[in-house]
Amino acid sequence: MHSVVDRCASTVRQGGGLERSPVLSPNSGVVENIGGPLPFEAPYGGGSHSRQTVLR
Repeated sequence: MHSVVDRCASTVRQGGGLERSPVLSPNSGVVENIGGPLPFEAPYGGGSHSRQTVLR
């Protein structure tokens, strides 16, 4: 399978409702950001990890 769009999406549902839904794209950045960040997201949102270019 070949994709022309790179995207990372994750969803957390609890009690039948949407609690967290971030969608990220290397070209567009943050596409969707519903709900507050989860604890493991803090270093990335706080700038502790810089964006890196991955060479293939």
